[in-house]
Amino acid sequence: MEILIVSPAASVPNGNSHTAKWWVSELSILGHKVRISAGADDGPADLLIALHAEKSHEALIRFHTNHEEASTVVALTGTDLYPELSSTSLASLEMADRIVVLQGKALARIPDEYRSKARIIHLSASPHPSPSFPSSYIIGF
Repeated sequence: MEILIVSPAASVPNGNSHTAKWWVSELSILGHKVRISAGADDGPADLLIALHAEKSHEALIRFHTNHEEASTVVALTGTDLYPELSSTSLASLEMADRIVVLQGKALARIPDEYRSKARIIHLSASPHPSPSFPSSYIIGF
């Protein structure tokens, strides 16, 4: 499957780009061809994953227009959910075939009419080992 991930800040090294790269990694392992775009992308795709309901809304509209048979997933982020979903975010949820949230409490923030589309995907990070310091670094009081 050819998958397009739209992330508004895909090239900026922040949480958004890390999340987008995580999706690419996981989906590539499953054998999918995946690309990331910071906005609208008219290239071929069977699926659009839009990170950010608000910020990816225009790309979602354009994708729907150019890929009528393709499916769409909207991944809600903290800035979408808090303090509340905007009218633009709600319009994105209306267009989405599926909605992804990254933690269970986010489901309560999704209006009832869209909740059946929602799925939780828990992202996890590998634990980092605690640094060990030589005894000369430890200060006794």
